[in-house]
Amino acid sequence: MSNPEISTHTTCFGKALPALQKGSKAGYRTVGPSGKTTANATEPRMLLSTFVDELLNLANNHLEKYKDLPQSKRTISTVFPHLPLDSENDVVNASLIYIFLPIMETLRLWYEDQLTMHTEVTHKAEIKMEQLLRDKEAPKEAVIRCDLVFKSTEKSAKGPGKTIAVVEYKRQNMLAYKDFHGAILPEGASKEQRNSMDEELGEARKKTFLDRNGIPYSKQAAQYAKTTNCKHVALFDWENLVLLNFKELNAGEDSVYTAGKEADISWVSERQQPTRKFVQ
Repeated sequence: MSNPEISTHTTCFGKALPALQKGSKAGYRTVGPSGKTTANATEPRMLLSTFVDELLNLANNHLEKYKDLPQSKRTISTVFPHLPLDSENDVVNASLIYIFLPIMETLRLWYEDQLTMHTEVTHKAEIKMEQLLRDKEAPKEAVIRCDLVFKSTEKSAKGPGKTIAVVEYKRQNMLAYKDFHGAILPEGASKEQRNSMDEELGEARKKTFLDRNGIPYSKQAAQYAKTTNCKHVALFDWENLVLLNFKELNAGEDSVYTAGKEADISWVSERQQPTRKFVQ
């Protein structure tokens, strides 16, 4: 968002995020599951990289419809160069100022004001009997807390009371592509490629090709999707946006996985120019 003084709620989407505190003091570190519910979740076995073109086209078409309305012409906040990004809460605060306010302005037009945004949302859901049989120590009720949730209102014609998207914040520098890379198959992966990954996992007697933070973060996202009944979960640490689409959610094909055996993934990084697929 260079020159944010003249950026509006429409034009800011085509610009980079503002340069706030230069370089977070906190570097990457390996973390574990955030709780018992996340630890007991089963991450997708494989992730399919997806082109961001379709998402970008949808967003641009939506913005084009409202570019001449007064709401879209409002300017966004100026850059506060010393705004810190050292904690997860710092990332939350900055994103509410520079990212989600413009998003809400456009979404409220699309949903005709029948849209709500919630923070720190607690969800509860019963654990399936299959999981309890596999793990006798598993809690009988899943309790999770989502950082940010978009929902339609009960009066909305676009799915009343439906969770539209879930956003999970991470401290800056915590999302690393290399932690997910091993489990990612290319766009349009063939049945042979999928079978090959299954065989490799079987031969190596490993549960996943995800590594380090890729494991607990994927578990967490899968549990969020399952508990909120929402396929779309995003992970965000200011520098990286990871979009996950749990397309097999509620498909009923395999009860072993929390939100399906496969999920689509799009990875976008602020530090590099986005490619047609996703930034590696």
